[in-house]
Amino acid sequence: VQLKRTQALLDAAEKEECTQPAVADTLRDALAESDVALETLLDVPQQRLASDLADYGLPVTGIAQLDQAILHRLRGRIHYCLGDSESALSEGERGLAALDVAEPDFIEFSYHRSLARLYEERGKLYHCLTFLFVLDQNPEGIDTLKKGIQAYGQCLQWAELAPVDQYLQNVIVPLCDDGLAELKDAGGVE
Repeated sequence: VQLKRTQALLDAAEKEECTQPAVADTLRDALAESDVALETLLDVPQQRLASDLADYGLPVTGIAQLDQAILHRLRGRIHYCLGDSESALSEGERGLAALDVAEPDFIEFSYHRSLARLYEERGKLYHCLTFLFVLDQNPEGIDTLKKGIQAYGQCLQWAELAPVDQYLQNVIVPLCDDGLAELKDAGGVE
């Protein structure tokens, strides 16, 4: 719920020009909401995959890490809108670290939807970092762009393995296609 509230507040701020002082209170509310969400996710017990599967049938720890990555990406956008690029970059790095923790569980579980979502989120994080590096004229931007392209490509590869999963095909695949096209256009890649 807090993750959705964070997203809704950020969306409301971005309907305006998010760097304008008029939306600063909304952005601070979104940041506060994301603090609660992260705290809640940190309370999810860190279990070994076998325990997750036996108790829940899903890699709960990995899913919590994926949600943490999403929150860090949102927090990065909030910090950017508040004029703090350094914190935005830091949040992006934290999001990638959370995905690194989730990835082995998702690979071992081999659930196509979770893996596609993980690589979609990794693509989004690299997409955001590429934007920030370009703004700072940081040479790491090219490397980050390539990693984003690779992540979106992995998303699409996992989605191909589950052609009957309607959510995956109708929601995740278009997001990965769009992100991949944007990064390829930005980098002049065919």
